[in-house]
Amino acid sequence: MYQIKVSNGQLQSVSENLTSTPAYAQLTGNAIIQDVTWPNPVSVGGKVSLILQMYDVAEPGANADTLAIQLTDSTYGLWMSSNWSGTKTEINTTAPQIQGGNLQLH
Repeated sequence: MYQIKVSNGQLQSVSENLTSTPAYAQLTGNAIIQDVTWPNPVSVGGKVSLILQMYDVAEPGANADTLAIQLTDSTYGLWMSSNWSGTKTEINTTAPQIQGGNLQLH
């Protein structure tokens, strides 16, 4: 199991369109990846680039809102993508939906 952590000051940009339906936001920044399966967390990736994209489609959100995460290293090698298209992480209103909870963009 891995933990992805964004430290204070490592969030670089936020882009959003909160007036459209669905509302959209993207966060980018640097993160640290740790293996937390052991009693003491072990760093497995220092300073990777994180892109988090989300669509707030409807209320209450479950089975409608979408979320995508991409992690790349300093040479743009892909570490993880929640919805890889073959060339990039895809996020749109037809992407896999969250299965519980509710994304709310303000």
